[in-house]
Amino acid sequence: MQPYTNIDKGFGPIVAKNYGAQYHMSSISGIGLVLDWQSQYSFNMPDYFDRSLAYSPEPKWDFEQWIPNLVVIGLGLNDYNGYGGYQNDIQDNETEEYIAAYHEFIGTIRDYYPDTKILAVAPHVEWIRDCVRNVVKTENAGGQEDIFYAHYSYYSGWYVNNGHPNVATHSGIAEELIAAIDTINAFSGYLDKIPPVFETTPESPLISYEKEVNIKLTTDTYSTIKYSLEDKNWDEMEYTFDETGKRTHVTTFTGDHGNDYSLFIRGADKSGNKMRNSLQVSFSIDTSKVQLNWYDPLFDESEWITDSAAFGFGTTKNINIEVTPSKTIYFRKNFVMDDRDAYFGLGFLLQGIGGSIIYLNGHEVGRLNLPEEEDIGYNTECTNNNYSQKMTMIELYTGYEHVVKEENTIAVEMHAANDFSEMFFNAQLINNRNEIIFPLNSEWNYYSQQNTPESQIVERSSLTIKDADIPETETFSLKQNYPNPFNPSTMINYQLPMISEVDLSIYNMLGEKVTTLVSEKQQPGNFNITWNAENYPSGIYLYKLVSGGAVEVKKCVLLK
Repeated sequence: MQPYTNIDKGFGPIVAKNYGAQYHMSSISGIGLVLDWQSQYSFNMPDYFDRSLAYSPEPKWDFEQWIPNLVVIGLGLNDYNGYGGYQNDIQDNETEEYIAAYHEFIGTIRDYYPDTKILAVAPHVEWIRDCVRNVVKTENAGGQEDIFYAHYSYYSGWYVNNGHPNVATHSGIAEELIAAIDTINAFSGYLDKIPPVFETTPESPLISYEKEVNIKLTTDTYSTIKYSLEDKNWDEMEYTFDETGKRTHVTTFTGDHGNDYSLFIRGADKSGNKMRNSLQVSFSIDTSKVQLNWYDPLFDESEWITDSAAFGFGTTKNINIEVTPSKTIYFRKNFVMDDRDAYFGLGFLLQGIGGSIIYLNGHEVGRLNLPEEEDIGYNTECTNNNYSQKMTMIELYTGYEHVVKEENTIAVEMHAANDFSEMFFNAQLINNRNEIIFPLNSEWNYYSQQNTPESQIVERSSLTIKDADIPETETFSLKQNYPNPFNPSTMINYQLPMISEVDLSIYNMLGEKVTTLVSEKQQPGNFNITWNAENYPSGIYLYKLVSGGAVEVKKCVLLK
């Protein structure tokens, strides 16, 4: 068994020992750059490379503590072609996808190690060699002169277990890798002189219908983004983005109705390279109007089609309504909760093929088979196209606070399978007592026009506001208790915009009410309430404020 299990005889440790370097091995079978050996897109090298232990996402590798002189990327060693492992024919679009993924992976490595050289090594498979040569040539042409190419030879008869190198092949690969490293002066530092570049920028000019304007940018390397109301050098700019330091950068700018603004934006990377020119983002603010997205409760879907689930297309069985095939299909349905305060949770059961995002009264409350924490568009592909039936819990602290008395809107966007050959959707909603609010095969409004529904711009004064609508957060708010954690008492502050019946109650993590602090009609204003929890056990509690149709929930921690 030694030829298969003694990692000390692998080419990685052999190379490390040749240079007197430390090494840490973490190995896993079957993953690739784009597809694994089962042709799955999920959990490949870009998802695993930052792990300390291959089979556990935590702890992450400490990129700050261990700074290498050289990073070697050597993918595809035991693949027949590098794309799915055993696929016979390579299509042009697959070659493009592989090359794009390789560029992106190099960029990710560069984010962690901006001053480290990279050696991209291809195995004996000619298709992979062509792809990697293309990547290195393109990177070099773009100014990344610290990226180098090499390849391993094919060792006839020296492979075991479906293409894995045996001990002799590991030794031969190590010799070739050492020779390649010796030719690139790997242990002298690389001085990066290339400023960052914006890869995505917001539309400009634009009109914002809110005082708060969210600005999101991405850069090709980890960078710090700053801005000013005048065109200045990066060092002189007064404001730094709220979220920055990596590739994605987000900030919120607050302005006044009727005014026009221009922000001048620049970035600097981890090596100190600064953009020489500013990106100008211009916008005007008009709060007399409202922009309604397709999932907002007041959006007018009267021109959508109404029919009974289940919906779908393709070879899927049990479809009631065959819809026009689209990459993404949009669904909306209203339901009534006259007694919303009698419950503390909902369960949304979705039967589907594809990926989905679930919205409740305009707020995302669930996401299935789609990338987490990413912006999702019409063309986004789902990550799993198998049939699934999953319950999304909408509880006090995970979405139920958005439920209002009277009419509510639940909206779902369904993203079809990777090849867009089939899709299926059906759903039902129950409350925490397992009572059905609407069943499977209910009527839904749906939109399947091979694009995203256009947002609607309407005069704010023209909207018919429901009695149960939540007041603006400027005037209705529940603050975080102080101190938190606490023992045995804590202060809870809240603000009311109008005369209303007010209920402020404490719940345990099972959703059971343990005490009521306020239950009365109150005038508009600011209020401070003390909860003395001397007679309650340590733990996490929820405090919920209900005022008219407005609801807000927060957590607090009692430590004794």
